[in-house]
Amino acid sequence: MKTLLYALLAGLLLVGCENEEYLYRDISSRIWLGETYRSGNLIITRDSTTLSFMMLDITIAEDTLYVTANVTGDKADYPRPFVLEVVEDETNVPASAYVMGETVMPAGAFSVRVPVLVKKNIPGLNLKTTMARLSLHFVPNEHFLPAVPDTDVFKVLWSDYLTKPDSWTSFIEGQLGLFSQARYKFIIDNTGETDFSRYQSNLPMTQALQSYLRKTLAAYNAEHEEPYLDDDETPLTF
Repeated sequence: MKTLLYALLAGLLLVGCENEEYLYRDISSRIWLGETYRSGNLIITRDSTTLSFMMLDITIAEDTLYVTANVTGDKADYPRPFVLEVVEDETNVPASAYVMGETVMPAGAFSVRVPVLVKKNIPGLNLKTTMARLSLHFVPNEHFLPAVPDTDVFKVLWSDYLTKPDSWTSFIEGQLGLFSQARYKFIIDNTGETDFSRYQSNLPMTQALQSYLRKTLAAYNAEHEEPYLDDDETPLTF
């Protein structure tokens, strides 16, 4: 993710420039890639999207991620094709590992979500241990000038394993245990929790979550011949 001030997205190229009229026309025909959300006085821009097939049913062999392309200025009353080019040295999958949808900014639109169908089974790449990376670069054409600086690349990432969330801090670790894919998967399946920020330094809330997980794990083990196993093949505990 990249942190950008409102001014960057609204008109970075206008700052300190003498010919504002020319530059307004200039930036109105640009595209930037990413999705934004507010955090205090800042706009946080995501420059990647991630999927873990481990979060899905085991029978699912493909799923869709999206690349959001945004217009910096006025919308147009006609569709405008644009180009997303693969950055080869930042991509580790062949073209057969994904299918990218149409890259056209619809008439009257300020943004469009381009679907990218990604596959779980990729020859030569084990998604259980390696993250698939597809890096896409916006290329200017007759409809759109170069992107606002640092917003012209977007990464599509997918795997078949779970990664440790930033909110799994030492405090969470002290209550719920060391991070493991099996532990995280059990928590997700039984609580839906993927962000532990609200538990930070809140011992009663975290202990309540721990108690619930212990009871749920005990119920699971009572219903199955084999206990729920951790990554190292030993019984999971909380």
